Amino acid sequence: MAVACCRCKDAAEVTTFGSPFEKAAGQSNAAAARRLGLHYMQRYFYLITFVVYLESSSVKEVSFARWMADRRELKHLLSTLSLEPAI
Repeated sequence: MAVACCRCKDAAEVTTFGSPFEKAAGQSNAAAARRLGLHYMQRYFYLITFVVYLESSSVKEVSFARWMADRRELKHLLSTLSLEPAI
């Protein structure tokens, strides 16, 4: 099932305060909403990359985690996701 494949090391790093629905102590509603929005953007990014992985010819040869690790550009894109306006 596709859900089990998405539980790679990077998926565990998506949130920093446990559940993305929990507001951290002292965090404003806007900051909590921004963090939740970023969480959903990261999930959507993984969904898109997983579909590309499934459509690639190497599905039977390599795991999704290994496929992602071999594509540093995807890791870079994921690390630069932001909800801040671009200047």
